[in-house]
Amino acid sequence: MKSSSKQLFIWGLSAVMLASCGGAASSNISSESSQEGDSSLTSSEENSSEVSLSSRGDIYIETSLERDHIPSGSSFFDTCRPTVMFHDTKKGTEEDVSEYTFRTEFKITNVADETKVYKAGDALPAGHYNVQVSFEKGKRYKDNISFTVDEVTPIEASEGKGYKTYTLDELQDTTFHALPNLDTLGGHGLPTFGNPKILVIPVEFTNATFENVRGDGELQGRDLVRAVLNEAFFAESEDTPWESLHSYYLKSSHGIQNITGTVTPVYQYPYADTDPEVVNAGSLAQTIVSRAVEWLRTEHAETFGNLTDYDSDKDGYIDGIEVVYATTHGTPSSAQGDDSNDTWWNYCTNAGGGSDVKRPGARRMFWSRWDYLTNGYYTDVTKTVDGEEVPVGYRVKTASGSTAVDAHTIIHETGHMQGAPDYYSYDKNEGVAGCVDMMDNNVGDHNAFTKMGYGWASPKVIDGSANNFTITLKSWTITGDFLIFRDSSDPWNETPWDEYIMLQYYTPEGVNEKDSTGYPEWLQASTSGTNAYGHGGTYKKEGLQVFHVDGRVASVTSDVVNGKRTNDVFAYTDDPKAVATYNEDRTKWESPAEIMHTNTQDASGRGSRDIDEEGEVVAPTKVREISIVLPSGVPSFNSSSYYNNFGNMTNLFGLDSHWGNPEATSADEKYGGFSYSNYAMRSFFPLYEGLKFNDGSTNNWNFEIVAQTEEDVTIHFINTRA
Repeated sequence: MKSSSKQLFIWGLSAVMLASCGGAASSNISSESSQEGDSSLTSSEENSSEVSLSSRGDIYIETSLERDHIPSGSSFFDTCRPTVMFHDTKKGTEEDVSEYTFRTEFKITNVADETKVYKAGDALPAGHYNVQVSFEKGKRYKDNISFTVDEVTPIEASEGKGYKTYTLDELQDTTFHALPNLDTLGGHGLPTFGNPKILVIPVEFTNATFENVRGDGELQGRDLVRAVLNEAFFAESEDTPWESLHSYYLKSSHGIQNITGTVTPVYQYPYADTDPEVVNAGSLAQTIVSRAVEWLRTEHAETFGNLTDYDSDKDGYIDGIEVVYATTHGTPSSAQGDDSNDTWWNYCTNAGGGSDVKRPGARRMFWSRWDYLTNGYYTDVTKTVDGEEVPVGYRVKTASGSTAVDAHTIIHETGHMQGAPDYYSYDKNEGVAGCVDMMDNNVGDHNAFTKMGYGWASPKVIDGSANNFTITLKSWTITGDFLIFRDSSDPWNETPWDEYIMLQYYTPEGVNEKDSTGYPEWLQASTSGTNAYGHGGTYKKEGLQVFHVDGRVASVTSDVVNGKRTNDVFAYTDDPKAVATYNEDRTKWESPAEIMHTNTQDASGRGSRDIDEEGEVVAPTKVREISIVLPSGVPSFNSSSYYNNFGNMTNLFGLDSHWGNPEATSADEKYGGFSYSNYAMRSFFPLYEGLKFNDGSTNNWNFEIVAQTEEDVTIHFINTRA
């Protein structure tokens, strides 16, 4: 079939918002397990059968275990692999009910201490265990079976023995910049490396000017506006209430991207923002940008006549243009009449025009309201100078009083300018990414998936070279250290554009520090009821973030006969192409790769798509591009009340011995758990009853946190199939 064409849209600001024989007693048939590291996971036919049977007349359940000796730290369901068969001899039927959510339950009790009770997906310490198996079908049918967890000391992983570390160079051909069709807006965006130089253009209308902008200092009007914009876009961290665009991305990129630029003179569009020509314009932002650039070339030729300095990647386009405009219109969310026009919002798009390396013109642009830089979120920010507390940055007088500059919105939108999508849902009925991310609810750092797309981060990857090991991850925010894993028999395709589990150790430092106290936009909301926003910011303490990423991309392949394409097949690809390509003898053609998954189901045609076994595109779909995996195993971000969980510490994996109180009543005062198993997290993988990835492959890895500090976390991994 033919591929549906990639659609490009304006991307806006985040909305403020278990089989056989035996009796009731069970038998153990197993081999002795070695006590040394990986060798403990060597399977044998003798270690394969723990069987029990419980009956009620003609109806009974029969339980068997594939393994009845497993290593410490692994989980019962994933590693013992129970099979529960439901028999009705009168009807002559049997049914495998091993994986029935809710109807089949496993209560695991330590034989030596019956007060220690576990769930089927919990990481287990060494000991002998009894499992009460129950299945409900009108009545509840029960069975008992036992197994042993052997004390096994994992090895300490090292390069080539547990994992492989990839370099940035190895991923450079898979970034947004190298694969423009995967860029949210189709390529030629703001370069993510080196020293890109942007134009910041203040724009007025004849009836909406900056003349009346007032501040606490000597600067007023247009002069104050330009000073505020210089602070918001280009100041150093210490000179801002939080960060500027420049200082944020210098930190977030780990020094790879140093955004510079110029705030231009104020450009006044020669119409009122209420004129029909403006109100009804379908591409007002693009028109104004094109005119403003030409105005700069002619009216300010000495400074802006030659804009080649603003094209650092030499693609013939200005690296980026960020417009900040004055308007009398309200935002769409509070608009009346023609104010409902999305023009008066914040968004990124592309301006028209061709590439010209000698005379670069406008392409990637950001259109932003002035009042989103001066929204009252920061008021009393000070720093100590010579023993005296003085205000940080400029103050602007608004209806709410004297306010400081907030760059969160322009930083989020600049994420789009560099190719990243939004991770919140446009349907506004779920928040699967978990809110804490710059491309979700405008807070904190970018996640590792995004940074791989930008070319700023490369992972440690579990490669199957060891089966029982520990590995330590340092702070993601400070070092860029992170880890991914998937089925070792179907390894990672060495691009961001695959499906995997991603781990990063969050710390409330760097670009997370300010927001870890709660982002004021969200804290201004009610603290109870349907308007509650949890912690309302990034997490206040360190912890392990876990994400399920499905960044798979697809392309069309065709046979070429007599120069014409035929037999089009649309399928996922592990080798995404930047442009259409032919094979050597020009008998095969492949299209550029395109993004399939988003975090929106259906809104405005921008929903996530999948490909079925017949090669047909399926939409809507449960597949999401990036979703948070919660220690509870409950996908509490999958409903419209997701914002109640925003920034709560229970979203993170961690040890209560490090921080937190498991008896705490507040979700913000404890970790959600410390271990991961496929069974425990099955609700986050809905396509295959939760025990497989979206692509149908099996995830063999369990992990548990075994040590934790403010700077790093040590994780114990076990291959449950080895």
